[in-house]
Amino acid sequence: GSTKSVSLSGSVFDQVLENGRAYANQCYYMPCDEQEQTRLAITHQCFMSILNGQRSFQTIPRSARRILDVGTGTGDWAIAVAERFPNAEVIATDITCFQPTNVPPNVFFEIDDAQEEWTYAEPFDFIHIRGLSGAFRDWTTVYKEAFKHLQSNGILEVADFDVVQMTEQIPDSYLSIYNGACRSAAERSGSSIGLDHMKKTTIEGAGFSFAKTRSFDVPLGTWASDPRKKVAGKMALISMLEGLEATSIRLLTQHSGFKPEDVRDLCEKVKEELMRPGVRPFVRCQFTTLINTSKKQTISEVVDIDLSRDEDSVTSLAIASSTASSVTAFAGINSSQKDQNAGRNEHLRSFRLEYPPRKTNDGASANGGNTPEYKGQTAPLGRASLFKPSTATKKETYQRITRLSRPSKVNGGQLGAIATGLAPEGEIVLFDAKTSGPMGPWVEARLSLGKSKEAADVDIIGLHDTEDSAPGTFAVAYSTDDEVYAFTTTLKQKTMPEPRLAYGEPLPDDLAGARNGPKFRSLRFITSHLLLLLQNRPNRKGADLLLLELSPSLQGKIRSRKRLHSGINSATALSVTHLPASAPSQPSQHVVAVAGQDTSISIFTLEHSQVPPFRSLKLRLYTLLRSVHPLQITSLSFSTFSPLPDAQRSTSPQYIKLASTSVKNTIVVHTFPLLPYPPPSSKSPRQRYVLKSPGRSESTSLPFSILISALTIAIGAFLLQAFTEIRGGTPGYLGAKGWVSQRVHDYIAVPHILGNAASISSILDHASTSSSNTQQQTTDTLSNIQASARDSPEQAKQAISSALDAASAAASELSDASQAYSLTAVSTISSAASAASSSMSSKYHHIRDLLSRHHHHRRHDSSGSADAIPHMLIRNDDEGNLKAGFHRVGQEGGNALKKFEELSRKEKEAWKERLQEAGVWAKEEGEKVLKGVFFGGAAAAVGEAVGRAVG
Repeated sequence: GSTKSVSLSGSVFDQVLENGRAYANQCYYMPCDEQEQTRLAITHQCFMSILNGQRSFQTIPRSARRILDVGTGTGDWAIAVAERFPNAEVIATDITCFQPTNVPPNVFFEIDDAQEEWTYAEPFDFIHIRGLSGAFRDWTTVYKEAFKHLQSNGILEVADFDVVQMTEQIPDSYLSIYNGACRSAAERSGSSIGLDHMKKTTIEGAGFSFAKTRSFDVPLGTWASDPRKKVAGKMALISMLEGLEATSIRLLTQHSGFKPEDVRDLCEKVKEELMRPGVRPFVRCQFTTLINTSKKQTISEVVDIDLSRDEDSVTSLAIASSTASSVTAFAGINSSQKDQNAGRNEHLRSFRLEYPPRKTNDGASANGGNTPEYKGQTAPLGRASLFKPSTATKKETYQRITRLSRPSKVNGGQLGAIATGLAPEGEIVLFDAKTSGPMGPWVEARLSLGKSKEAADVDIIGLHDTEDSAPGTFAVAYSTDDEVYAFTTTLKQKTMPEPRLAYGEPLPDDLAGARNGPKFRSLRFITSHLLLLLQNRPNRKGADLLLLELSPSLQGKIRSRKRLHSGINSATALSVTHLPASAPSQPSQHVVAVAGQDTSISIFTLEHSQVPPFRSLKLRLYTLLRSVHPLQITSLSFSTFSPLPDAQRSTSPQYIKLASTSVKNTIVVHTFPLLPYPPPSSKSPRQRYVLKSPGRSESTSLPFSILISALTIAIGAFLLQAFTEIRGGTPGYLGAKGWVSQRVHDYIAVPHILGNAASISSILDHASTSSSNTQQQTTDTLSNIQASARDSPEQAKQAISSALDAASAAASELSDASQAYSLTAVSTISSAASAASSSMSSKYHHIRDLLSRHHHHRRHDSSGSADAIPHMLIRNDDEGNLKAGFHRVGQEGGNALKKFEELSRKEKEAWKERLQEAGVWAKEEGEKVLKGVFFGGAAAAVGEAVGRAVG
């Protein structure tokens, strides 16, 4: 709305007094006095009770930065939201100001009429309108202003109460008289009360294309059996009784000819009627969520799953099947902590989720007819506890992985797999994803991984593409940190086949998890004979994609390795999608997406045959998407591409989509257009779609590259030879002098070296005679530099500088020929300077070598004797230089020496800074290499021994 922030003084608070009540202006029918403020505070608590303590029915995004509360009243909602979202700016508006002054610093109260044009400079992420039934004459205008001032995918929530009703209607009751009189008076005033402003026609007129409505019948009083409804009912009854007169007295006296005493008398009779024993009044509370989805290629929430507040969040999710209006999903959701402690953790859930029907360009639904109203309903299908009950004292096991095979009519079923996280003993369970009954029919087989072992990832593929596989046969692969296992199974097998080690070497149980080597992050089947592995290098030094070919006996062989770009220290997520060919004999393409810890996403294409042998396997980078999310990416998911029945017909552009999520609850969707292959310009029939046109195979690309390189080198050599012949630099083997005119030749030609050797020799002889003094000076200078380097680094630097200045000055005074020797002297002196500098730093390099040897002794000594291990000492000498060397226990020669681990924190930091400045230790090496090293000052006995060791 228009920004009209005002001080808390002046005519803003000039109120209109009527019939003993105070009003903000001459129009709005609800009062704003202290009695009304008390009622509004009770109503706020009633809404909180209905929403189980939440502040809104639709979850406010955690990323929300601007929130608007229209008609804030006492400001209770705005204050609560500002406290919940301290980083968000909360603006609360009303036509009068009676809000408290002691409020959070991020909430701002403004005087504003929402019926006027809104002039906010920045859009909002969430707009809240509550309890304003009858406040506006034109709700469509208010909705349009809200629509204009919402971010793309911003949310508008409208909440209100309907008029009071009874479970059993009483003919000619005072309540019916009261309701009818108020409705008629409101209509004569130009507005309406009740829930008319939340009708679909009113909402659609503002531009919103998505609306989700939820209604609750709130009992007035304590007659409900549900304890939670009783609490809400008490507050709703008090609010309603206090609001009877507030709602009606201005409407009925101004627009229906009632006298004030008649209105109060009617209100008292309604109260008496509602308080009679056996009467069960209630009021309908409705919430409507509107999302701005006007912009194409934007993301909007269409359905959510209502979970108990005692249950855990969703830890994994997989889609089993879909129809034109819904999908079936499996999710990992832990039961309440109470149920987990009792051994009843029903962690595997299945749901049917409805979504809006697709629309054609003319607005009709894709399946014909008008688009039905979307209600955003979810239906739970089943829940089960498939993992073995945890024996740990603290129950932390959860369903970390949920993976399903692709639905297939040919393969006769769909197999699912789930894997544990934080379990005392890792476990993988296979289940039939086509069933939704209790636990018994679900479980197909289970595999125990052993204590403290867990699956890094699991994948499944149907084997319907091979002739010797029966329907319902699947290949399953899973990885631990270091190994990859695979096996085949069938539905209804009930026993887990023995997994076969496909790649890697299993470690003994006592070393499991201790190996500091590369670790597998994810794996996906490309075909039943080809696995794609995502592996992180040790110490966050990068990540690789590996292609593992599986033999019929499930033995793996690495066929290709692709390192991700240097900016990725480790990879966090992997997703693949298949772009199939029209025939199994034709090659096909997979698209691969890899997320890095730097919030980038790398997109690759993999062209391959669909059955062995795989002659050429190469991952080709398609694009690199940088800074996709504000924080680390947690998951990636490609859309499924289904090829058209007839790829040669004229079709609209085809594409695939990639969705990614982050730890900051952000979602980004990228769209990638596909290309027909072969292209339309080709005479070959179109067979498939690809993301990137296939390149030459390795067998043909290597000879082609060699041929092009050879031609380039030959042409370059030919042109260089011709140019040097024209200049006279070489004899005329090609006869290139005749290729240009005499004028051009004279302009660029110089006598070539071979033809003028005699003249050059005479010049050098003359230079040798005239520069004998320079040679003697150079010899003396070198001796001076070497002596200075031994005595003092500073003296060496001064000697080098003086020698270079003198040599350069001498060169400038000599003839051209003599300068050759003087410049040689400058070069010689420069080399000597480098040698001296190297000598000055050799001691520091020696210290680094000693540190390495010291660390080696500590790692490999097995004698267990402290005397057997030489100890290293680092100290500052009297001139502040670092000295280091080895000595035995007992040779310390004083009590001023301390091991690194015995130093105080301040001393440790000072020594580390000194070692870093000398370049002999880096922070990345850690303090481990310094453990056991003695540090001290200039102790005489040790100083001499160490001085001899270093010197």
